[in-house]
Amino acid sequence: MTYSGNRRLGDLFSSRREKGRPGLPTLSVTLNDGLVNREDLDRKQETNLAPEEHLLVKPGDIAYNMMRMWQGAFGLANGQGLVSPAYVILRPKAVDPRYASYWFKTKRMLYLFWAYSYGLTDDRLRLYFPDFARIPCQVPQIEVQQQVANCLEVWERSIETVEHLIRGARRQKRALVQRLLPRPHTPKTAHAGWNLVRLEDVVAFNPRKSKRPEDGRVSFLAMESVSEDGHVIRPTERQYDDVCTGYSAFQDADILVAKITPCFENGKGALVMGLTNGIGFGSTEFHVLRPRGDVYAGLIKHIVGSREFRLRGKSEMEGSAGQKRISSSFIRSFRFMCPQTQAQQKEVADLLDLADLEIHVFEDCRASLVKEFGALRERLCYDARYNSHLVHEAFV
Repeated sequence: MTYSGNRRLGDLFSSRREKGRPGLPTLSVTLNDGLVNREDLDRKQETNLAPEEHLLVKPGDIAYNMMRMWQGAFGLANGQGLVSPAYVILRPKAVDPRYASYWFKTKRMLYLFWAYSYGLTDDRLRLYFPDFARIPCQVPQIEVQQQVANCLEVWERSIETVEHLIRGARRQKRALVQRLLPRPHTPKTAHAGWNLVRLEDVVAFNPRKSKRPEDGRVSFLAMESVSEDGHVIRPTERQYDDVCTGYSAFQDADILVAKITPCFENGKGALVMGLTNGIGFGSTEFHVLRPRGDVYAGLIKHIVGSREFRLRGKSEMEGSAGQKRISSSFIRSFRFMCPQTQAQQKEVADLLDLADLEIHVFEDCRASLVKEFGALRERLCYDARYNSHLVHEAFV
């Protein structure tokens, strides 16, 4: 690779300070999505500023948040828009803006943005343009920059395609739940052969601890050991005597439901299986539900993971802001329609398990792509050993 000499970012960018004008969308910088329309944000951000008091961004400009640039809070503009006057607008002079948007996300550049920011603590750091302009850099020739940007765009489109598949699979799962698990208030003729039951009728809550196994080995699950898609991950093996006090107890086929926000809202919980000696202990921030009677455990897992259960539970959380918890009284009183036989229950649960498996496969694929994309971005933007032949290989 041929670099165009030792330079500073001020050689590659100038600062645009043009006033905004009416009729353009107001944009905000986000950490994960770059520049987005302010109206599309979940948390609405109102402003009393007139359009002329905003700054104008044009296609190819990069806008960054001075206080969070060291965390990667910037975005590449695809069209004209208005941004906060507290942002810095970079106008590329001698660099491909697409390449720069990938380059700025590399570990080396994020470190330099932090190193050239000023403030007493990290939450007060600011990177003003004169300091940004002093940052030393090396960049490849413009033709190589374009090749790198083209390559990384292909990878990003692949990730977006998988994300689209994940959203589709989740919509399909929600539709399947609505079809297979009728709500209690639907007409009785719509669910003949089903019984209306409460959870407290079919599960025991937070049961007593199991007996100590002969070899003393048990599984231990911290809150982070349970994924938000209902899988148990990274369980550790501990000694019964070390964890039998101060932790929640459970066994194979028990169902965990997170108590706290946002874990409960995001669906964190699992049907636990494969525990060491069939016994486990874990975070006290889980409710433990032990199926009893004739209801299949796999079906109960889908009931407490359903959108209806989560939305209603969220509205009935108790406690102060930031520390709200789902109460056991809500879980006990939750009613649902249940097929009369375990064979029917298992059939419903198996179909929903297949839908979950599809989502899980897509999510694993996305995670792998994101990891490989990050490594490729680091190499193509910084590894002086690569050449255009390796850029071509990255497409294959």
